[in-house]
Amino acid sequence: MHVPVAEFTPEQRLWYGKLIATAVKVDGVISPDEIDFLILTFHFLDVAQKQEVQEILRAKGDSPPLPEVPKGFSKTALALILTHVVVVMTADSSLSVKEKLFIEEVAGRVRLSEFTTKGIMEWADRVYEMEKERRMIISRSQ
Repeated sequence: MHVPVAEFTPEQRLWYGKLIATAVKVDGVISPDEIDFLILTFHFLDVAQKQEVQEILRAKGDSPPLPEVPKGFSKTALALILTHVVVVMTADSSLSVKEKLFIEEVAGRVRLSEFTTKGIMEWADRVYEMEKERRMIISRSQ
């Protein structure tokens, strides 16, 4: 399942883009791998929205506060968004404590159930381990 961005309003798309940009800044470092991944991710934003999101990425210092969640998202869409955020965060083969806390904070903000949040957090740890393993396989192939 993919995040159903085609069904989102412009406001929801912008929120999603800002959430991703905020997420990659949580650990204080934006790796080249994360940037490459982001370029592919922001296809759903219009030009003005991309500029807003790029401002977040370019800004010095800590991540900005989480943007307010627009109305109208289904719980399934929000869970898909959060799993995508996990994939983006692990693109650099790391998942810091700050990043985990961010995921939990977003889950609370969007009012995902405790069961769903716990499942996403457990899945995040597995995604992190799989990304590390993927990189090891690739490095051995050279």
